[in-house]
Amino acid sequence: MSDARYEELLADIAAGTRLHYANVESEDPDLDLLQGDHSYAQGLLKLAQLGELEAIRMLGDAISAIAQAHAEGDPTAASAAWETAAKAIRSKR
Repeated sequence: MSDARYEELLADIAAGTRLHYANVESEDPDLDLLQGDHSYAQGLLKLAQLGELEAIRMLGDAISAIAQAHAEGDPTAASAAWETAAKAIRSKR
Protein backbone atom coordinates (compact mmCIF):
# COMPACT_ATOMS: atom_id res chain seq x y z
CA MET A 1 0.00 0.00 0.00
CA SER A 2 1.29 3.44 -0.83
CA ASP A 3 2.38 5.96 1.76
CA ALA A 4 -0.55 8.16 0.74
CA ARG A 5 -3.04 5.38 1.54
CA TYR A 6 -1.55 4.89 5.00
CA GLU A 7 -1.67 8.62 5.67
CA GLU A 8 -5.28 8.75 4.43
CA LEU A 9 -6.48 6.02 6.77
CA LEU A 10 -4.49 7.45 9.69
CA ALA A 11 -6.12 10.82 8.97
CA ASP A 12 -9.53 9.11 9.16
CA ILE A 13 -8.73 7.70 12.60
CA ALA A 14 -7.26 11.01 13.78
CA ALA A 15 -10.41 12.82 12.60
CA GLY A 16 -12.53 10.36 14.56
CA THR A 17 -10.51 11.11 17.67
CA ARG A 18 -10.83 14.87 17.19
CA LEU A 19 -14.59 14.60 16.68
CA HIS A 20 -14.92 12.53 19.84
CA TYR A 21 -12.64 14.46 22.17
CA ALA A 22 -11.87 17.95 20.89
CA ASN A 23 -13.19 20.58 23.25
CA VAL A 24 -14.79 22.79 20.64
CA GLU A 25 -18.19 24.31 20.71
CA SER A 26 -20.46 22.44 18.35
CA GLU A 27 -24.00 22.97 17.25
CA ASP A 28 -24.60 19.22 17.50
CA PRO A 29 -22.19 17.22 19.71
CA ASP A 30 -24.17 14.03 19.08
CA LEU A 31 -23.63 14.42 15.36
CA ASP A 32 -19.92 14.98 16.02
CA LEU A 33 -19.80 11.63 17.83
CA LEU A 34 -21.54 9.87 14.95
CA GLN A 35 -19.20 11.47 12.45
CA GLY A 36 -16.28 10.44 14.63
CA ASP A 37 -17.50 6.84 14.62
CA HIS A 38 -17.83 7.03 10.85
CA SER A 39 -14.26 8.30 10.53
CA TYR A 40 -12.96 5.49 12.76
CA ALA A 41 -14.87 2.96 10.68
CA GLN A 42 -13.57 4.36 7.39
CA GLY A 43 -9.96 4.08 8.52
CA LEU A 44 -10.41 0.54 9.80
CA LEU A 45 -12.33 -0.47 6.67
CA LYS A 46 -9.45 0.66 4.47
CA LEU A 47 -7.10 -1.55 6.46
CA ALA A 48 -9.52 -4.48 6.30
CA GLN A 49 -9.79 -4.17 2.53
CA LEU A 50 -6.01 -4.47 2.40
CA GLY A 51 -5.93 -7.49 4.70
CA GLU A 52 -3.97 -5.56 7.34
CA LEU A 53 -5.35 -7.51 10.30
CA GLU A 54 -2.48 -6.74 12.68
CA ALA A 55 -2.77 -3.03 11.89
CA ILE A 56 -6.52 -3.20 12.58
CA ARG A 57 -5.81 -4.72 15.98
CA MET A 58 -3.20 -2.06 16.74
CA LEU A 59 -5.53 0.80 15.82
CA GLY A 60 -8.43 -0.78 17.70
CA ASP A 61 -6.22 -1.01 20.78
CA ALA A 62 -5.14 2.61 20.28
CA ILE A 63 -8.73 3.82 19.98
CA SER A 64 -9.54 1.98 23.21
CA ALA A 65 -6.47 3.41 25.00
CA ILE A 66 -7.34 6.92 23.80
CA ALA A 67 -10.89 6.56 25.12
CA GLN A 68 -9.60 5.28 28.47
CA ALA A 69 -7.09 8.11 28.76
CA HIS A 70 -9.73 10.72 28.03
CA ALA A 71 -12.10 9.11 30.54
CA GLU A 72 -9.33 9.43 33.12
CA GLY A 73 -8.69 13.06 32.16
CA ASP A 74 -5.23 12.33 30.76
CA PRO A 75 -4.91 13.86 27.28
CA THR A 76 -1.13 13.33 27.37
CA ALA A 77 -1.62 9.57 27.59
CA ALA A 78 -4.20 9.78 24.80
CA SER A 79 -1.72 11.59 22.56
CA ALA A 80 1.00 9.07 23.40
CA ALA A 81 -1.30 6.15 22.55
CA TRP A 82 -2.09 7.73 19.20
CA GLU A 83 1.53 8.54 18.36
CA THR A 84 2.67 5.02 19.24
CA ALA A 85 0.00 3.43 17.06
CA ALA A 86 0.54 5.81 14.14
CA LYS A 87 4.29 5.18 14.22
CA ALA A 88 3.74 1.42 14.23
CA ILE A 89 1.29 1.63 11.31
CA ARG A 90 3.66 3.84 9.32
CA SER A 91 6.47 1.33 9.87
CA LYS A 92 4.37 -1.36 8.16
CA ARG A 93 4.72 0.38 4.79
